Amino acid sequence: MKDPDYSFGYHRYDFTEEYGVIVTFERFIEQRGEWHAYLTVEADLAYYGEMSNPHILFAKHNLSSDQARAQKCKRLEERIPLNGGWEAMLETACTRSLQERWAGGPMVKIGKLEQRTDSPYMLYPLVREEASTVLYGPGGTGKSYLSLYIAMLIQYSQNTGDLITKQSNVLYLDWESSVQDLNARLSALSKGIGMECEINYRNCWVPLVDDINTIQQICMEHDIGLIIVDAKAASIGGDINDARQTVAMFNALRSLGTTNLIIDHVSKESTQGPIGSVYNVNAARDVWEVRSSHGTDPSVLKLGLYHRKTNAGKLHSGFGIEFRFQDDAQQNIETVWVKYEESIQEDSELRRGLPMHEQIESALKGNFDYVNSELTYASMTVDEIAEAIGAKASSVQSRLSDSRFRGKLWQRSGPGSYEYIDRPERY
Repeated sequence: MKDPDYSFGYHRYDFTEEYGVIVTFERFIEQRGEWHAYLTVEADLAYYGEMSNPHILFAKHNLSSDQARAQKCKRLEERIPLNGGWEAMLETACTRSLQERWAGGPMVKIGKLEQRTDSPYMLYPLVREEASTVLYGPGGTGKSYLSLYIAMLIQYSQNTGDLITKQSNVLYLDWESSVQDLNARLSALSKGIGMECEINYRNCWVPLVDDINTIQQICMEHDIGLIIVDAKAASIGGDINDARQTVAMFNALRSLGTTNLIIDHVSKESTQGPIGSVYNVNAARDVWEVRSSHGTDPSVLKLGLYHRKTNAGKLHSGFGIEFRFQDDAQQNIETVWVKYEESIQEDSELRRGLPMHEQIESALKGNFDYVNSELTYASMTVDEIAEAIGAKASSVQSRLSDSRFRGKLWQRSGPGSYEYIDRPERY
């Protein structure tokens, strides 16, 4: 037997040298303490010249059942007599598949491994390499346009603003839209950046865990480095509040060894965090929130991106992405221009997603005037600041008194009033 090919949900055993047969197990599932999988047996037509079709058997199989194994061997012997060969092959395949499922990853010693010297990001600061990032927000915020734009930047190694990419082939797994819709959006985005772009795309309806062996084969064939899952709730294909199903989805993605960007929703626009099980946040390496601001121009969509969670290093500052749309004569979106915006403090809607100390700083910084041609920052009361940023006065007062920011970003200018500090050393 040649060396087996093991991947998550797919085990392949090549017995062509001994018996001219290939045995595979896929779509493993545990039921009442026993492992089941779908068994496929195919013949090597070069070994069996009289056969016109390689198919021998396809059936669900209990890997730990002697009775099930004996029944399969009897059926196989009737089709191609091997005088005990089937028993040897199935015994080997079933035993080694069970051992592989039980073994898990290999043990290694850590602490003295060679440190990486390149950037740990596939798209700085948004997508960390070889990890899962969750990007969530309410419906209609432009998450699909944003995820396609991210895919384009990475696929073609395009940098913009502070977004720095590392080239990788992308696979877009779509459970919510259609190939025509995503193709039209990508075409419009391509026109906006002035280059022809193509992304590997797959329309999905089977839960990701059940489809992982096929996805794994696609990743191998096309050298996929980034997988975009749109969207998580549909990809689970079950109860989104069930921690086991959520963890199973993350584990399946983890088995691919790829970088993963998972698009997610919120249950209500006021809800903080992605919808469903708490493991949506716990299992992700990084979590980013998306908020939108349409303003007065219907052809412009502004997005604010906010770093809500990380398992490595510090949280990054929020930033903005602006999409500007142009329709054709039939009112179809023809071109989409995209612009990176380092600061989102000028937009009153997007500013609300920033940490409160940044909102307060922005409000105080914006309250200025020129006195004798000199820029002067005016004082604001706690109530005025609270009204400007749409927060409770008590919350604003608590943050104004925080020693981490008082005397660095602002200072008291009188009883119950504060002013912006404009000096280089304040940080």
